[in-house]
Amino acid sequence: MSRLVVVSNRVSLPDEHGSPPPGGMAIALSAALRRRHGLWMGWSGKVKAGEDPSGPISRREAGGINYALTDLSQTDLDDYYYGFANRVLWPVFHCRVDLAEYSEARMSGYQRVNRLFAKLLQPLISDDDVIWVHDYHLIPLAKELRNLGCGNKIGFFLHIPWPAADILFTVPHYDDLLRGLSCYDLVGFPLLSGAMRRLELGEIDLAIGQISASPPGYLRRSLYSDRFACLLRHDHPALAREWTIESFAALRHAAIALDSKDGFGRVHDELVKLDLQGRDPVLVSNILTAALAIAATDLLLIVPRRVATRIAALLPLAIMDPPVQLTPYEVALIWHERSHRDPEHRWLPRDRRRRGGGNRAKYPNWEGK
Repeated sequence: MSRLVVVSNRVSLPDEHGSPPPGGMAIALSAALRRRHGLWMGWSGKVKAGEDPSGPISRREAGGINYALTDLSQTDLDDYYYGFANRVLWPVFHCRVDLAEYSEARMSGYQRVNRLFAKLLQPLISDDDVIWVHDYHLIPLAKELRNLGCGNKIGFFLHIPWPAADILFTVPHYDDLLRGLSCYDLVGFPLLSGAMRRLELGEIDLAIGQISASPPGYLRRSLYSDRFACLLRHDHPALAREWTIESFAALRHAAIALDSKDGFGRVHDELVKLDLQGRDPVLVSNILTAALAIAATDLLLIVPRRVATRIAALLPLAIMDPPVQLTPYEVALIWHERSHRDPEHRWLPRDRRRRGGGNRAKYPNWEGK
């Protein structure tokens, strides 16, 4: 079984009793790392004397997890962490461009520390390791690893919102960030919260996701639908038995915590109606955390098959069809009617017509109110 390698800015070390620190992410990561004899690499939280960036990495083992920690110089900490990550990316990604304090030195420090992380990590990984990078501090890490010849599967999850394009474009060299993301095999973003409000305020032009119907003032077009699939760890005891409705119903399920009842929450509602869910599911904050929890436990997760296929390519997970029929998962494009009339958005109705959505009677997948 391939080893899981997690990379984050800070590493959540266990306490003196070997217990992971509180928090869903740390607990889920620790469980998955422990099961797969994994490695967790990141900043130690310490500032080293001098400015030499090539200091040694410290190793330790606790609770079945290997930790690789590096100190940072004060200059690196100021430019990379306090500078570009927290005074540029953090405010911009939260739509506060007015608070961003960009400088070339900070951008250079951000890239320099990501190169350092890649240089320190590269000798520690094997060819079949799966690497999971976390958050905005380390967006360029995959690109730096690829430059060193790393061919491993690398996933990335952003724990803060991704900004609208016009806001991202305010960051000088924003294209470097996009090129960095393109070097990952899988990229995960938080679910878009408050999408309707952001569309109404003009903060974003379009939203794509599981949107059941367009409310008054919005237009909607169906993009595709997908059937659901079950994800279990590859050696789950249930796989050795007959896959029936009874065995399916006996398993504890995980679910993605949502603000609404659409999407993954709807699956649980359907199972309840079928009298197949006697217990509330274990709620996890996002799909990638859920995948790690599934790989380390006996939980079951139901996701669209396209999502299941991508996740199972990175983690040792099995894909099974649910033994019950569930309503397909539909992904739609939605936009505010203001964008439909705005001359700057002429491409939107034109693209809709080109793709076959110009006549509501002929193409019922287009909805407008």
